[in-house]
Amino acid sequence: MTTRRLALIAATLLAVSACAQPPLPAPPTVHPLQQQLDTAVREGIPGVQVVITDLDRSPRVLRAGTGDPAFGEPVPDNARVPIGGSSETFTATVVMQLVHEGRVRLDQRVENGATVRELLQRPGGSAELGKLVERVTDRSMGTEIANRIGYRLGLSGTDFPVTTAVDLNKFWTALLHGNLLPPQRLAEMKRDGLGLRRPPNTCGREVWGHRGTAPDFTAGGVTAGGRAVTITFHHLGDRAETATARIVDAAWCAN
Repeated sequence: MTTRRLALIAATLLAVSACAQPPLPAPPTVHPLQQQLDTAVREGIPGVQVVITDLDRSPRVLRAGTGDPAFGEPVPDNARVPIGGSSETFTATVVMQLVHEGRVRLDQRVENGATVRELLQRPGGSAELGKLVERVTDRSMGTEIANRIGYRLGLSGTDFPVTTAVDLNKFWTALLHGNLLPPQRLAEMKRDGLGLRRPPNTCGREVWGHRGTAPDFTAGGVTAGGRAVTITFHHLGDRAETATARIVDAAWCAN
């Protein structure tokens, strides 16, 4: 057998062998938002969790880092977090329900001389509003939130002022879909900034929500299309403002 023929046979056998090999599995696809979370942890954020709830899907949970740096455990899916700045929206919802019932007026003045409307527009106005609600209802603000919002929506993971991201998404969805307030009261909240904000984002989506403060920073809200998003940064301190802004924007704009 000639050398040329031997080479041809060898080449044929190699080709057949190569064709018989099963194809290598494709590498797993990493969600672009997950990449952002992983990058934020590498940049020094201890832990971050994003829960996305679409109207036609079960909640999606993305996370990176730890929920407690002392133990190094990952952020659990059902992590309990401070309601934080979102408490202003819970408070505003209760107050606007009382306004609709005729028990409180937006132009009514409270002990410090500010009007109810001004307190609803002002960060940190919840303390004075809580006193007002207690005088009007003979119950604490926490009790009114539980009775008027928590029990009504089945927020089983919420014990004011602690909640879960899934419960926050239920709250945002119910509020922005008119299940907690009549349309005219919700419209007032949007128009006058009464416990609701419209955060900017790079994709131009209409978003209504609120953002919290350190050390456990929580931002949440709902898009006009019905997507609810809650982003929680664990043990953030005063670090990484740029990274938090980038992740919040990516969460609003994620597919």
